[in-house]
Amino acid sequence: MTGTEMAARPIEPERDAGAGGADEAELNATFGIFCQENLVKVRRFLLSYCRASDLVDDAVQEAFLAARGRWAEIRNYDKPVAWVFKAAIIKERKLRERRNHRESIGLDDVPPERLAAPADGHEARLVLQQLLRRLPRQLAAITQLDVDGWKAEEIAGILGLTVNTVRTYKRRAHQQLRQLVETADSPARREGGPDGS
Repeated sequence: MTGTEMAARPIEPERDAGAGGADEAELNATFGIFCQENLVKVRRFLLSYCRASDLVDDAVQEAFLAARGRWAEIRNYDKPVAWVFKAAIIKERKLRERRNHRESIGLDDVPPERLAAPADGHEARLVLQQLLRRLPRQLAAITQLDVDGWKAEEIAGILGLTVNTVRTYKRRAHQQLRQLVETADSPARREGGPDGS
């Protein structure tokens, strides 16, 4: 063999007979940890994006299955969960298109006093989820990611938007959320007046 033929030939690492099984075991272990740490985050994010919880559960499950299939690659990303967010959005969109119907859960089922001051963190998250369902999907998704601590640049990358668009949508979402809370907390609404009938 000439020197150029040697250079063009891929170098194959030497492996012992049990190395393939050990690699797979490590992938399974690291993916299991990744799932435990991120399953709730991805579900919560997608709930803010999609109103139908049955679609969310299916989309999240499919996104994590896709992530497992590519785990050897995506586990080396800075934020592999961002890849799962994108995959979940795509899976949800495909499921929704197939079903071609969205559920809408009203905020009217929540008493106004609970909207103003939730008793604990879990209740606050539930109230936030109900409020986010009243926003347009894009604003809800951006707000949920913002609440979860993602930077505008990261949100832009996940949703395929510009950073300025994300910042504008965040301001718009905050304004609309404030209006929803003020409307729900107004005395006329609580008494069943013109705004609350």
